[in-house]
Amino acid sequence: MDEFPAREGYEDLVELRSDPANDVAWTAVSFPEEGYLWFSLKNPKILRSTILWFSNLGRDHAPWNGRHGAVVGLEEVTAEFNFGLAESVATGQTLDMADLPPVSVLMGVAEIGPDFGRVSMMVPEDGGLRIWDDAGHDTVVACDLSWI
Repeated sequence: MDEFPAREGYEDLVELRSDPANDVAWTAVSFPEEGYLWFSLKNPKILRSTILWFSNLGRDHAPWNGRHGAVVGLEEVTAEFNFGLAESVATGQTLDMADLPPVSVLMGVAEIGPDFGRVSMMVPEDGGLRIWDDAGHDTVVACDLSWI
């Protein structure tokens, strides 16, 4: 996602669905001026979506009191966020407390240069992860992918 209309006085949500046929799904945001990118890896069979939460002073009640603006939240979820509770319940999982599935999320940061753009691909490699942008710039981050 490159752009989203930021409207003061509103909370806006976008739900991005992951492909459950993949072994791993990812979310990433690059901050080239600050020299880093943030990423999250998850099992798309367990956490099926990512919620992008754009907070632009839209919550005027406590504890936010209209002070929470120009903020983006990224949340890995299993939900039917925009369809309501009935649809979420229908697609939810029945959990057995004696046999809970692992819900693992690996989050990290990687150093990038000032020309690094939007993250376009992540590929596992020995001892970590190689991350590319749209222009072919890449960076490598050490991490234990068996966590996922």
